[in-house]
Amino acid sequence: MMLRDNMKRKETLKDNNEEHSRNFIDVLVDLKARDNLSEEEAAKLATDVLIAGFDTTSVTTASILVMLAMFPEHQEAVYQEQLKVVGDDPNIIPTWDQLSNMEYLGRVIKEALRLYCPLAVFRTPTKDIDLGEYTLPAGCTLYIKLHCLHKDPRFWSHPNEFYPDHFLSEAIANRPKGCYFPFSAGPRGCPGKLYGTIVMKMLLSTLLRKYKFETDLKYNELKYKYSIQLEISGGYLCRIKHRNKESENVS
Repeated sequence: MMLRDNMKRKETLKDNNEEHSRNFIDVLVDLKARDNLSEEEAAKLATDVLIAGFDTTSVTTASILVMLAMFPEHQEAVYQEQLKVVGDDPNIIPTWDQLSNMEYLGRVIKEALRLYCPLAVFRTPTKDIDLGEYTLPAGCTLYIKLHCLHKDPRFWSHPNEFYPDHFLSEAIANRPKGCYFPFSAGPRGCPGKLYGTIVMKMLLSTLLRKYKFETDLKYNELKYKYSIQLEISGGYLCRIKHRNKESENVS
């Protein structure tokens, strides 16, 4: 029914010469017709986009807030950067240039993605890959463990800690290129990488300029569960206080 309704919408857009207003559903309708997809196959594609675009971003944002609550020195550093880049008015919406200048917040997001990334991805090589001692034959299934790669002590100075300085420019320059893949890579990499990062920056900038986050959780005592990505089990428990009313709890 949803797809039939959007077929009508497509005709309306076409009649009004408003093809620039196309959204994801419009593209999905075209894809369904081009590849002769069933209603179920098209619905699964729509579900994949909703989960990838909402669930992963919300889980990562919640993880970052818990990390900043557990490590107030990093939260304060992010807050001071916000004051410098955006100002102290929590109602200001950051511009693209301001978001680009949030270097410390960017490092915090990247470090959270290192720790709370998808656990692994599957890939199938189309030709033999010679690794010297081993050869990966074409058609085999590769199980690439991103979470292990992101905690390999050969590449990370503090593999089991929340350490945003992993993403200082000099630290990045000293690491091999292929040891950080929170969004996967190549033609099958996440198409929402830029969008997801911008959404998290916008949300975190707004929240951290208005609220301070505290928690009784301890990093070394956290327990985890496996989902699309690694998640903290038991929820993301924080106390939230207005920065201009620090004695007043919000939640």
